Amino acid sequence: MSPHLFPHSRSNKMETPTTPVRFIFVVLVGIFEAMLQLIFVLLVIWLVLTVLGFVVKGLVWLAIVGIVLFLATAAWGFIKRETLGRRR
Repeated sequence: MSPHLFPHSRSNKMETPTTPVRFIFVVLVGIFEAMLQLIFVLLVIWLVLTVLGFVVKGLVWLAIVGIVLFLATAAWGFIKRETLGRRR
């Protein structure tokens, strides 16, 4: 069979997205990866706030805020990962 009859066959694995559906899929995967990076950055920020709150005695409220935000961000990331079917 000639390749031009089946342009989306499995033999062309590294081709660029040529259909609108593939393009949208590639964009959504990129957005998902960016979202996971943002969640990771937020987790690091919340962890720093938590440690800073425990180190500075007068800022115990900051530790509490850090713990709450860390847990909320971790739960949100886990739910988003499960929603998109990205289980390990």
